[in-house]
Amino acid sequence: MKIIIPVIYLFSILFLFPIYTSAQIDNQSWTSLSIRKQVSSNTIIQIKPTERRFNNLKDHQNSSIDLSFQTKIKNGWSFGGLARTWFVPNEKIRQFLWANITHSFNSDRIKMSNKVRLHYALDINDRKDPDFLRWNFQIGPNLKKKVEPFIAIVSFFRMNGINDFQRIRYEPGLKWKINKNWILSTVFRRETTLNRKPKIKTNVYVVTLGYYIP
Repeated sequence: MKIIIPVIYLFSILFLFPIYTSAQIDNQSWTSLSIRKQVSSNTIIQIKPTERRFNNLKDHQNSSIDLSFQTKIKNGWSFGGLARTWFVPNEKIRQFLWANITHSFNSDRIKMSNKVRLHYALDINDRKDPDFLRWNFQIGPNLKKKVEPFIAIVSFFRMNGINDFQRIRYEPGLKWKINKNWILSTVFRRETTLNRKPKIKTNVYVVTLGYYIP
């Protein structure tokens, strides 16, 4: 019963929360395919193309390709890096470099992780993108099943001399381990801007199909 209650709660957030959103909030989607390969006992590399839609899913917004790695250190700590090349219609290419430090904790009842990400944007092609320090907290019941729910919160602290929180995300989701090679992740993301006018809210439906190369 102690496990069933949080599962029902997480499912309720994931599937019922979008019903109560305002009609003025744009509905967007991020659809990705991630391909991972373990190259050593502690290190995984990944390539992940993503396509994004907006205007209530009617129009293509942009696309990107991520190249990343993650290395386990010890005692639940890991370090990673990510390079994202962003393709925006009628604009020049944008490039981002991110560095991650993550701590994960698993018990018989819960799975929990804290990730700090340095979000650095290269100022190229006559464009200056903002830089952020991001914090991602994720928690969910450790069901030891193929389908596991979770909730996450992600905050964006703007640097570049502004030094203020400018964005926050609330993310209930599910991970489905289809088999030993395939995993499907679905997330409902409510994103809200902070300390900015006008205040912007968006709903983002994130779907990622992942494949682990044997």
